[in-house]
Amino acid sequence: MAQIRHPLFVSITGKIDNMVFYRRNGKVFLRRLPVRKKRKPSESQLSHRRQFTAVIAFYRVLKSTFLLQVWRAAVENTLMNSCCLFVKHNCRAFDDNGKLTDYTCLRFSVGPLARPYCLKCRWLKEENAVRLTWKNNVCVGKQKTDDQLVTVIVYENDEFTVYPPQQTGAVRRDGTVTLLLPPDSSVPCAAYCFFAGVSSGFYSKDCYCRIRTD
Repeated sequence: MAQIRHPLFVSITGKIDNMVFYRRNGKVFLRRLPVRKKRKPSESQLSHRRQFTAVIAFYRVLKSTFLLQVWRAAVENTLMNSCCLFVKHNCRAFDDNGKLTDYTCLRFSVGPLARPYCLKCRWLKEENAVRLTWKNNVCVGKQKTDDQLVTVIVYENDEFTVYPPQQTGAVRRDGTVTLLLPPDSSVPCAAYCFFAGVSSGFYSKDCYCRIRTD
């Protein structure tokens, strides 16, 4: 660090090449910018980047669906944003190469409402549909039996279809629903079901179920 006394430099500030002029206590000083060496990232860091990139890409697809409002509701009145919360809950579903490998760790919803109980799923190949059945937990009050069902069907090619309440047309007390799949869709492999409060704006955590295809 060098102090500048020449009158031409009394008011100068800023950077010139690798040198920077700055003022302190009415005096002008000159110093060299630090040289930052670029370090090659470790394999662990590269793995984390691939995993993080994959989760973010998944979230961007999710943003165009009904599910975005579920994650926004989960972070309401908190300091976290919906993307960060989604990444926090879904990183474990992806491996070090950024590939979705653990469907049991995939989360499409979080919230305080009770989840579906004893969820079972079966693929009806001839009808190109999935039949879902569940039971109501004995702890659920009568006022919650009108909670609306939301379902996400994931296929073997990792694509998914979101069925918001108006599409499932089912509520908690129904205990069963049959959902038609899109034409030419791949074989369904997993279902994620959760409930949406009619007026509370709350949701339940989703419940994962492997779809029987036999």
